Amino acid sequence: FGTLFIEFVIALLFLVFAWKILMGQKIMATVLLVNLLTLPIVWFIFPLIMPSNNFLMIFLAEFFVVLFEGGFIYLFNKKIITLKRAFILSIMMNIMSFIFGGPWLAMLK
Repeated sequence: FGTLFIEFVIALLFLVFAWKILMGQKIMATVLLVNLLTLPIVWFIFPLIMPSNNFLMIFLAEFFVVLFEGGFIYLFNKKIITLKRAFILSIMMNIMSFIFGGPWLAMLK
């Protein structure tokens, strides 16, 4: 649940403070939903596909998540957020999750 918390907080900070999107409840709900979709894929499907190459697996998993989350956020919030901002949001959420999430570091060992 650390990833969900980190990405939720980052999304909230960006929406309210950086972009002044005060009515971002729909975006926040979308962030939560897309995380619930991508988290099992990253943690259970990617290790099955590439069990012997942790670095490549992490890179591809993060790349997939950024693209999927950014597209998903935009798809369901076109009237509120631009495609560019949806991808910036996805990138920032996942960078912070990667840095502060910790479990990825254990997978590299």
